[in-house]
Amino acid sequence: IDGGGSSLFSWRSICAAVMRMHSVTMGLVTSNFCSDTHSAPGHKLNLKGWKLQLPTHCGSGVCEIDGDKLKSYHDKYFHASGDGAATFCVPLNGAHTGGSHYPRSELREHHNFKLGGSHSLKAKMKILSVSRHHSKKETIVGQIHGEGGKFSSLVKLRYNENKMILEVRVKDKGGKEINAGGKPVASDVSLGHSFEYELRMEGHHLTAKVDGHTVTHNYDYAMEEDSSQKYYFKAGNYLQDHQDTDSDGAVVAFSEISTHHSGGSDVVV
Repeated sequence: IDGGGSSLFSWRSICAAVMRMHSVTMGLVTSNFCSDTHSAPGHKLNLKGWKLQLPTHCGSGVCEIDGDKLKSYHDKYFHASGDGAATFCVPLNGAHTGGSHYPRSELREHHNFKLGGSHSLKAKMKILSVSRHHSKKETIVGQIHGEGGKFSSLVKLRYNENKMILEVRVKDKGGKEINAGGKPVASDVSLGHSFEYELRMEGHHLTAKVDGHTVTHNYDYAMEEDSSQKYYFKAGNYLQDHQDTDSDGAVVAFSEISTHHSGGSDVVV
């Protein structure tokens, strides 16, 4: 290079291109962190009876996809991967519901139930990415949720990448969040590892399983305090962080999702 204007410009262009390639490789520039595969998860999974909450604004809340639209729906936050798995992608700056500070791409079952009878959520999935450049590397992949009150967040299956653990978070009698069984339900859970989980309520008794590991919790006090409370299952990617960037976030993929209900006071809304 002789230092001429055109050569210097070419050198700068080459350097800039190399830096861009390095940044993409290191995950620093990911303008397409969430991108649509143009394939709908509903072609493989039975999503009848669910609605989808997205990390995007619609009016005063978040956008929701419901009914027959969900079977053929796909976008960059909810789409099928090459093997047909339902991929839930959430950027750190995604929109959130009025009852939370955190964004989600998450399914909510329409079937409501009271604590009574037998109700279960089963899934097979893997976690692909969780906030790579931020300290709080957690996302919730399964829930039993209610309509309000002290025990509305009844059960949360939470992944922590820093500790590589899955925890079943429940509420004690005073409403404080604790680990069911006093310990993680599964350890050494790495990104990309496929696992199966089940959240089952039998009456007021919770049994949670991850790949054969089990924790339990007795919710008799929740049933005594408010026997009329209605609950429902949720599954997906509820990122436990919020930052002003769309170049990072969390990605999870579900290859199987199913629920079962019998007995108790059930109602479909």
